[in-house]
Amino acid sequence: MQSYEARGARFVLQLASGRWDSATADFSAGLAASLPGPTLEAFWSQIQAVDGGIASLEHAAIQRNAVHTTAKLLSNG
Repeated sequence: MQSYEARGARFVLQLASGRWDSATADFSAGLAASLPGPTLEAFWSQIQAVDGGIASLEHAAIQRNAVHTTAKLLSNG
């Protein structure tokens, strides 16, 4: 199993490459139903319009609570 940092980085790089089906491959059934590829593409396009592109991923900070583990990735872009 990949680390949370690696999985998060892979997800962001799939988004940046427009590989929507690959990006959603690890989604749960409920999340996949709520956020299919075309919807994810629309959200990503909005983020790109506001924040610009990603040149590289620099750092990951991991936060855990009783329910979730979150990997926060910082980009240089």
